[in-house]
Amino acid sequence: MSNSPRQTSQGTLQALHEEARNNEKMERITVRFPEGQIEDVDALIDDNAYPNRSEAIRDSVRQMLDEHRGNLENSAGSRSPSCAD
Repeated sequence: MSNSPRQTSQGTLQALHEEARNNEKMERITVRFPEGQIEDVDALIDDNAYPNRSEAIRDSVRQMLDEHRGNLENSAGSRSPSCAD
């Protein structure tokens, strides 16, 4: 069993990749990463956790954005209404 952050089948990952490609226009960007992080991403690919670097990084960005949105929703929902005198 791999230590990947996402335990899904290769078919599921391929479906996610196809869905992302079909639903949104993709834009190519250039990003620089420390060599050790790229080696870690490549290890995930070798463990069949992701089909390629792009999908691994896209998934990480999706998770980060989902977490950020959740934090925003939680902070908005936890505010108590102000009392006007």
